[in-house]
Amino acid sequence: ALARGLFAQVAARFMPALAADIAADARGRVLVTRPDGTALQSHAAHLAEHFGTLLDADAAPEERHRRAEAVGRVHALAGMGADSVVRALGLYRSLLGEQLAASPLTARERYRLAQVAEARLQEELQLELRGHGAAIAEHYQIGASPLPSPGTPWVDAVEAAPAARGRPPG
Repeated sequence: ALARGLFAQVAARFMPALAADIAADARGRVLVTRPDGTALQSHAAHLAEHFGTLLDADAAPEERHRRAEAVGRVHALAGMGADSVVRALGLYRSLLGEQLAASPLTARERYRLAQVAEARLQEELQLELRGHGAAIAEHYQIGASPLPSPGTPWVDAVEAAPAARGRPPG
């Protein structure tokens, strides 16, 4: 119970810290500067839930894996580079370390929680990057579809284009 509260505190601190970190980067600024603020609030709630599942002892590994890959896909489609994903998880690690150090847990309990969290975060990073790469590969695959043969009537080419390109990623 104490560990869940500790992880919830880290999740609560994470999103404002991440938003500030992203806003400091010119490429990422567009992701957090919304006129109405709703997109960021929704994302913050989703990330808090995601990190709650990530470090939940009762969460099924398959569900954690599915969610991590989905988060990676969303980040790729939103324009977040892999470097931003790595930096965000580094920030989370740092906040978790601070929270563990300030907790009333014994050194052994802190060490055990840190080990479990580190293993889960490493797995999360790998799966997010897999999802990220898959989304980018799908995006490029759309552009790699063959062009119509020379001399193909325009009407036939226009009708064939959507079928050849398929559905965009995301």
